[in-house]
Amino acid sequence: MNNDLILSDKNVSIHEILAVALQRKKIRLSTSKVWQKKIKRGRELLLEAAGTGHIVYGMNTGVGNASKNLLCKDAVNELQIHLIAQHGCGVGPDLNEEEARAVCLIRLISLCKGYSGVRMALLKAMEAFLNSGLVPAIPTFGSVGASGDLTPLSYFGAVLCGHRFVYLNGKKMPARKALTQKNLQALTLESKEAIAIINGTAVMTALGILNLWRARNLLDLAIQASALATEVLLGNSLAFDAVIHNQKPFPGQIRAAEKIMKHLTGSRLVHWSDETLITRTVKADRTVQDRYSIRCAPHILGASWDALTWIETVLQTELNSVSDNPMIDAATGKVYMGGNFYGGHVTLAMDLMKIALANTADLIDRQVALLVDEANNRGLPENLLPPLKVDDPHYGLYHGLKGLQITLSALTALAIQKTQPDSTLSRPTEAGNQDKVSMGTNAAINARQVIDLAEKCLAIEMIALSQAAYIRGGENISPSGRQLLEQIRQHVPVITRDRPLDQDLENLFGWIRSQALQHIDQI
Repeated sequence: MNNDLILSDKNVSIHEILAVALQRKKIRLSTSKVWQKKIKRGRELLLEAAGTGHIVYGMNTGVGNASKNLLCKDAVNELQIHLIAQHGCGVGPDLNEEEARAVCLIRLISLCKGYSGVRMALLKAMEAFLNSGLVPAIPTFGSVGASGDLTPLSYFGAVLCGHRFVYLNGKKMPARKALTQKNLQALTLESKEAIAIINGTAVMTALGILNLWRARNLLDLAIQASALATEVLLGNSLAFDAVIHNQKPFPGQIRAAEKIMKHLTGSRLVHWSDETLITRTVKADRTVQDRYSIRCAPHILGASWDALTWIETVLQTELNSVSDNPMIDAATGKVYMGGNFYGGHVTLAMDLMKIALANTADLIDRQVALLVDEANNRGLPENLLPPLKVDDPHYGLYHGLKGLQITLSALTALAIQKTQPDSTLSRPTEAGNQDKVSMGTNAAINARQVIDLAEKCLAIEMIALSQAAYIRGGENISPSGRQLLEQIRQHVPVITRDRPLDQDLENLFGWIRSQALQHIDQI
């Protein structure tokens, strides 16, 4: 219990979200009397305001465009049932279990801030549900990102009440049956609590955080791959020298250049800065400087890294925000009706992530194009064919990585296509009440798809790099490069003749994703 994540109105880190979502760390509500009093007082004041004639949205009115309709007292609790029920219209595959756990936690964090006017009983029900190992089955599609993630979050509200479906140990089953198995009571929502659950940005924020975690892993591996590409293409290390990058001091660019230079240490293939210009230029297989996809790799990957830094700031702020409406200030008793459920910041962050990672995929595509092109790969065979003599009976039959490059080109095009900004695709809904919406969850879903595509592109490059290194001779590769090659070859043997590579790619996809799990502490 000492390692549990304690929740109150204090801020939570992205790392702690990942620990609960990915490593199933337990949570506990704080025992602080001050915090518990804040929660209780907020609830009392909200009920008092609605009960003394004040118009409080969603308490004694309808919701959305129907907020012009006043509700009788007897209808208030019934409204909770209708709100959850009518949003049960999500479609598409369910979020994976890690994503759904993050969703539940982030919604609970917002309610724990004490501005939502909910009962402690609701918070305790959410705590027990998260710790039980149950995971709500939440369809992927159906949110426009304002008023928050209404439709997907309704699935969390529904399972707390014993409706719809959950996952238990990977098996999908009715929520009520699962609650019984876990000795949990189905909750009956009271006034305002349905809105409090569904009127927030927890889904887009959860997806964004998990995207960020994977994106950082992808960029670090792309930096390592760029270093190995520099080696097998007999590149010039001078392009990564700190003197150059310190004169354009973007943190991500400096970081990428430093990492590439570190990965190159010990290589006997690259040119080092202590070689004279004359020595470099007279060698037949060398040029004064490399193509942009090698020479400018720190600038490309560094810009993407700096984009992720801003994205992290946005997500850290959003997950610790009160994305609810209405809100109650327990210190003054004043009720505020606003629009904190709007996911505009997350949407722009996810749009930027799509662009950053599509640029990374495009860089990978260009590096592989150099590797397989006999006119530009400095002595490697076309399509990285296995070394064969012209008089070998199989000469002319083998195709090397020709088909693999075609697949890479298709994947890169799809990644670039996904960079259409979701933030500009607002669609008015709900009789014009929601006339400008964020589309934040769609942006996060599309960013996740770009990551999927970019990881596949990286896997293809790793096969190409492995093949090129085999042809060059592993003894000349840097220690860092050899370490990467050993990892690749555990999943993809050296290609000595044409064979299907789809299973090799699947193996590498799994390995790339497994690397992210080893670096949760670094985000």
